[in-house]
Amino acid sequence: MAPKIPDEILSQILAPLFQIPDHLFLSTSLDSPFATSSSTSSILLVSKSWFRVGTLLLYSFVILRSKGQATALQATLRDLPDLGRFVKHLRVENGYGMSMYQILRQTPNVARLVLSLHIRDSSDGLVKGLPLINPKHLAIIDETEMFLKNKS
Repeated sequence: MAPKIPDEILSQILAPLFQIPDHLFLSTSLDSPFATSSSTSSILLVSKSWFRVGTLLLYSFVILRSKGQATALQATLRDLPDLGRFVKHLRVENGYGMSMYQILRQTPNVARLVLSLHIRDSSDGLVKGLPLINPKHLAIIDETEMFLKNKS
């Protein structure tokens, strides 16, 4: 049997696998770097300890690209509210209705927030929830011109 690695050390080993570099996290490319089929979440399947430690790391970076993702995150945070405090980096690429209020209510430790101005859905929840967080860094991405060019 392999020796048990303490969670603190395992976290330091796994952390780089879950981090997203700034140039990707702040990307405005139409070819989203987050639209790949591969997922770092498969790392969580290695062992119970990797699952326990890696889940917290997985939730440190959250990118919401679809209403389905926002709804799934809202449900996860409703069922496992402690996970919300591990969200440190949040990228929101639409409004996602009232789901965003519930998400922001459960994620008080967001330090970096990226918002898209190209909102095609209700922003009511986003507007209501923004006062609940106090990010140290805010990036606002205006993709409108790129979407208009892409449609022509």
